[in-house]
Amino acid sequence: MGSQNCIFCLKVFQTSDFLHAHYKKRHAEAYAREGGALLGSHNQLQQENISLLSNLLHANHGQDSADIEEQQEEFVMKLKEEVVDKFAGDLQHIQAEIEQMRRATFEEEDMIIKTLDNVRSKEDDRIQESRKAVKQFEQLISQLKRDIAQEVAHNRSAIV
Repeated sequence: MGSQNCIFCLKVFQTSDFLHAHYKKRHAEAYAREGGALLGSHNQLQQENISLLSNLLHANHGQDSADIEEQQEEFVMKLKEEVVDKFAGDLQHIQAEIEQMRRATFEEEDMIIKTLDNVRSKEDDRIQESRKAVKQFEQLISQLKRDIAQEVAHNRSAIV
């Protein structure tokens, strides 16, 4: 088939197998996102470009160099537009993924904050219950001291 270029970094590879391995290794995110379809779209784009160039050559056989230059410029502009559109689409996709991850992070943070608030509220309730229990225990001890003091006083008066 001939050499093939990477659509990202324009490195040249002898076979589609090498290009495929390159995409997996160097452009893994795009490769994963496209599900391995990069080679298909690359081959399709390459075939379209070859076909367009072939048509230009056949059509330009008798034309002057000014017409040929104009057609070449049109071809280059079309190719640039295709590349820019492809990268713009990829950029939008990446931005959407980043926004989705940002929203998910905010949602997780909100959930953590709510959980912490709930735990803190429960701990505050437990502390209040513990304070009430301690206060009740202190009152019982005070009452027991008074009862013992009265009993001792009563026993002393009975002995004397």
